Amino acid sequence: MPLATLVLGDPQIRDREGGWEMTLTGRDVLSLPKRGGYRGLILDLGGLTVTAALKLLFAQMAPTVPVRVADTTLTLPSGYQVGLSDRTPAQDWTDLADVAGWVVRSDRDGVIVAGPRVDRTTPRADWSEGDDATVIELDRDVSTLRHRQPGHRPIHLHRRGVGCRRG
Repeated sequence: MPLATLVLGDPQIRDREGGWEMTLTGRDVLSLPKRGGYRGLILDLGGLTVTAALKLLFAQMAPTVPVRVADTTLTLPSGYQVGLSDRTPAQDWTDLADVAGWVVRSDRDGVIVAGPRVDRTTPRADWSEGDDATVIELDRDVSTLRHRQPGHRPIHLHRRGVGCRRG
């Protein structure tokens, strides 16, 4: 089961004491439609349902990211446009989702999801540690150093912290 699906940045590679070190940054898929703003794009969303408006916004701002939007018949008023002011796409999709009482988030499979808020009145998680704990930080070290400490493994994963799992 994936922990997250991330957009990978450019690797940074450094030579350190006869070996190399590489850092690769991953960002949430919502970072794609956030970056760069509208860049002059104006979207006329007036008369569209909130569902259609959000799908159009994400199709323009992040065409390669899968999107899942709940259905609604709520329509936006005539003349509703985005991209005209200094507002960000994130501000606009938050406002659009709010019209229907929804939130926009990404799921662990890298899909942008817009839909109803999760009901928080019922506990959805329990405290867990050990083998069944959710991994909240994951590291992988790859080393080419020839001077390894005894017991040093070239590739290893660390579990850190105590997490929650869905009940």
